Parts: sequence; structure tokens; C-alpha cells
Amino acid sequence: MNTLRKQMGMTVIGWVLTLVVLAFGVLFVLRLVPLYTESFKIDQALSSIIRDPSTAESSRAEIVKRFVARMSIDDVDRFDSEEKVKDSLTVEKGNGRTVIRMQYQTLAPLVGNLSILADWDKEVSRP
Repeated sequence: MNTLRKQMGMTVIGWVLTLVVLAFGVLFVLRLVPLYTESFKIDQALSSIIRDPSTAESSRAEIVKRFVARMSIDDVDRFDSEEKVKDSLTVEKGNGRTVIRMQYQTLAPLVGNLSILADWDKEVSRP
């Protein structure tokens, strides 16, 4: 009966390991939240551009300018100039349909030499 009493609860090492795992999980989530927030802003910008009736007649350069302006307003530094957008954003037009596609990668430091790499591929279209 005495041994059961000594075995109740976690040891100090168990608590430390639990806290380390929880701290790493919290750090991971804190590093992911800005990536998803930025992704949500880009989704909104693309949706807004494709809903605009003038997009069907707009050139790629005009669409890129609107996208960059929206990124500047939404404070997304990754795409705050046309030069940064040129390789990521494609516009396809044909058969009365406009498709805007955004492909990019995001690299966020996690801890030390570890980083999080997120691949994004977004596509919006309008008939």
C-alpha cells in the first residue's frame, strides 16, 4: 500500500518533458498563424479581383497592379511590388473565362536552423 502512494502523479522529469512538448507545440502554432493570416489575405484579394467585372477586359499587368495595391493595403510585404509578384501570379484567358492562379512558397523560421516551409497554390476563376 505504501508503494502505491509513492507512485501517484508525475515525476519532475515527466512534468519537464510535458512542458517542453507543450512549449514546442505553442511555438509551432505561433509561427503558423502569420502564414495562414497572410494566405487568407491573398485569398481575399484574388477573390475581390476576380469578382470585379472589369477583370475580363483587363490585361495581366493591370491585374498585377490591382493585386499589388491590395497587398499594400493589407500589409502583406511578400508581394508589395510587381517584381515580387511576376513569377507567382499567372492569368489565363480563353473561351470567355478568366483564371488567376497564385503559386508561391513561404519559409518561416521555427527555432535555430529549423524552418517551416508552406507551399501555396490558389486559383480563382470567373466564367
